[in-house]
Amino acid sequence: MQTPDNPVPSAASPVGPAIDLRCRRLAPRHVHDLVGFLARLAESGDGRLFHPHAFTHQAVEPLAAPGRDDEYHVLTAGRDGPVVAYGMLRGWEEGYTVPSLGIAVDGQWRGQGVGRRLVTHLHVIASARGAATVRLKVYRTNTAAIALYRSFGYECRPFSEEEWLGLVNLAAVPARMAA
Repeated sequence: MQTPDNPVPSAASPVGPAIDLRCRRLAPRHVHDLVGFLARLAESGDGRLFHPHAFTHQAVEPLAAPGRDDEYHVLTAGRDGPVVAYGMLRGWEEGYTVPSLGIAVDGQWRGQGVGRRLVTHLHVIASARGAATVRLKVYRTNTAAIALYRSFGYECRPFSEEEWLGLVNLAAVPARMAA
C-alpha cells in the first residue's frame, strides 16, 4: 500500500528551530540516507538493540523496491532531510497475518516524540491493511522502548532470557494514540 508523505506537527530539532518531520514509505531515493542512519546506529552501539537485517546497501535496496507486501518506512527531517527514524511492519511476505513491528530512532532525536509518531504511523498502516494485532520483540534492557510500547497498550511477556514479546490489539489502542 503506497502512502503519501505524512507530515508530523513541527518538533524541535536537536540542533535548532522546529522543523517538519515526515513519515514515508522507503523508496530508492532514501536508501543512501537510510544506510547512513543505520551506520550511525551501529557506531553508537544501538545496533545491538535493533538488527532486523544487515545495515548495507545490498540489504536495504531490495526493501525499497515497489510492490513489496512488507512495509518499510522512514521518518525524515523535512521534505528531503535526513532520516531520523526507521520502522517496519514485516511478516506479510511470509504469509503471517500478524505483522512484526520494529523501529529505531536516531539518538539525537530520542525523547521528542519521534518514536511515538512512527509507531502511530505504522499502526495506522497495519489497521488499513486489515491487521487486528501487531507483535514485536524488544530487549529487556531497552527500558525506554518498553515504556513506549506499553503506553500503546502492548502486553509484554517473556520470549527469551534477553527479550520480551509484545502484542497489541489495534482496536484497543487508546484513541489519542491512533490519531
